[in-house]
Amino acid sequence: MHFVACREEYSTKPKHTQQTSGTHEGGLDWQSRFNEFFLGFSIIWFKGQSSHGQWQLIDQLCDGVKGVMVEKLAEESNADFKLRRFTELCKKVVDFGVQVHFLDKAEEQLLHKRRDLPHGVLVQPQDSASAAELLSQLSSFGFSLLFPNDQQDKIERISNELAAEGVNNNLVERLAGETEEDLRRKTFAKLFNKAPVATRVHLFEEFTEKFFVERRLCESILLFRQLDSKEQQEKIENMLDQFMRWEGEDVKDVILERLSEECDENFRLRRFIKLGSTYTFLLDHFIWDEAKKWDLKGLRMQASGKEEIEEIKQSRYAEFYLGFSSIWFKAVCASDPRNIIQVFFGKVGGGGDHTIEKLVNETEEDFRLRRFTESFKQLQFSSQEDMVKCIQTTLLHDLGVGVKFIMMGTPNLRGSGGVTAAKGGGE
Repeated sequence: MHFVACREEYSTKPKHTQQTSGTHEGGLDWQSRFNEFFLGFSIIWFKGQSSHGQWQLIDQLCDGVKGVMVEKLAEESNADFKLRRFTELCKKVVDFGVQVHFLDKAEEQLLHKRRDLPHGVLVQPQDSASAAELLSQLSSFGFSLLFPNDQQDKIERISNELAAEGVNNNLVERLAGETEEDLRRKTFAKLFNKAPVATRVHLFEEFTEKFFVERRLCESILLFRQLDSKEQQEKIENMLDQFMRWEGEDVKDVILERLSEECDENFRLRRFIKLGSTYTFLLDHFIWDEAKKWDLKGLRMQASGKEEIEEIKQSRYAEFYLGFSSIWFKAVCASDPRNIIQVFFGKVGGGGDHTIEKLVNETEEDFRLRRFTESFKQLQFSSQEDMVKCIQTTLLHDLGVGVKFIMMGTPNLRGSGGVTAAKGGGE
């Protein structure tokens, strides 16, 4: 990659030449060329991340750049605002060490094959066609767990994207006896398979990110309820301060009015949920501060069966983790003759998979799948999520997503402000 060559060139230069403006081809000194590369590379990298990943990148740069305030413009979408804010942060990074650390982490993710799953299990790569089929199955499963309105929004979004690209998008006919939900699922599957690879990957990552956020929100609610009233109020005020410091915009979008006959406790909880669900980076900071003080597994057991908070009752992340992993295992590992289940869950307590016996007339593949499912349920949710993330990484690797990123051109930032791919940037 260009980055590697640039970094090696920089490290071999005498210190006094690194800080001066020695000339190079086209009148650009070396540092200017490297800064240009850093900015262009970072923008492409940022665009390819999930929403949560983008917030993490912004947070990472905020640690190295102080005093950068970017306000959201009228009519500017959240996605455009995040990209503009990230771009401004990149422009302010002048410390070479910060630049290298940022790019090193990106390079590691791009070049590492990431074939290892938890406990060192090595799974053979799939061909791209099989990976694409699995991507469709997993995305359809994620779609099935959405509320009807969210499902319809996804359908309309893909349909509009396909129409804009001139792709034939005939309506799916409803069959006799078919429910509205059946029709939505069938429509989504048809549109998804017609969409470009980039669109399919983005939708797939949206599904996983949605349920990752759901888990963080549910855990945050459990942790928040362990605080006394004064601590809860302080946390809310701290979250508002972070919001103002990071977003630099009016807080009217997260200000709630107290309902008639609403008690103080419920009002504080509703404010907390509004802040956390609107800006998920606030949840990350809250969990980081509070999770080490409590046993989350114990809190879940106490709340089980009597939790009345709507956000927790409606959450389906546990169902998503189990279904997602089971679909993957059935497609990739169920016929694998190796005893990889024991390796997967060798560190799980409570008896492990050796206590699961084969049923009469049960096939080997069905037995392996059942052992996987039952063993998976014993994992803590954090470990289940790690498994889902590993599956996601290996699947995208099999699709060649990382390779396609490496071949993308570096944005040309010398023009009239637009970000366009420079010719030959990926060579």
